[in-house]
Amino acid sequence: MIEKIKTLPEFLDVSGVSVRIESLFNTYGQTILDLYVQKKDGVVTALMAVLGSGCTLVAHDDADFDELRSFLRCLGVEAFCDFDTAERLGHYSRQTAELLLWQGDMPQSADERSVKIAKVYDLLKNGEDGDIVLPCFDEWYADFCVRVNHKGAEYFALDNAVAVAGFTTDREALITGVAVEKSQRKKGLGATAVKGLIGKLKVKNPDIKVFVCAVEDRVKFYEKIGFEVLGQVAVLEF
Repeated sequence: MIEKIKTLPEFLDVSGVSVRIESLFNTYGQTILDLYVQKKDGVVTALMAVLGSGCTLVAHDDADFDELRSFLRCLGVEAFCDFDTAERLGHYSRQTAELLLWQGDMPQSADERSVKIAKVYDLLKNGEDGDIVLPCFDEWYADFCVRVNHKGAEYFALDNAVAVAGFTTDREALITGVAVEKSQRKKGLGATAVKGLIGKLKVKNPDIKVFVCAVEDRVKFYEKIGFEVLGQVAVLEF
């Protein structure tokens, strides 16, 4: 049975997917975010966070995937989940990506540039290369400012590069964008920005788990700087 709830249940594991749900809840609470749980015999088996046309889904192996599939179709959303959940839903994956976890040592500190959030958008836009899809500025800016102000997102900027963790909590962070201006590539700036971001996150919590979702041709870049592949995530269309 699926029901709407008002607070996060004791359900989430540190997984790289769950950080999206916890971060969104910490940022938006019940204002524009809808939380749903599926229960079997009173035990939570799945958790969904719906914001606009997007849904993040975490499900245990004993979830009722037929019910989840029907519910998501009724919502008509795009669902972000791990690949095992996608397979159990038996649904078409619009997009898949590798999920990696940082396993390196504490990065050395780097000199971050003090930039306004609007500049972060410019850096991402100028370094856009197919694996970053940005909404229009006004939409992105309003959302990202709220996330940063509620400690639900973080970034590290250089003059010509930026790394963004679009979802952060006290326990985990998910890097969602790394960009280097096209004229400044092949200089190690992307790696410096990523390591700077990780260092910034770990100053706040040395035990934080830092994940990244990477398209196939970016996996080697992340592996070279200390990430290891855990599995895959998927975006499903309903």
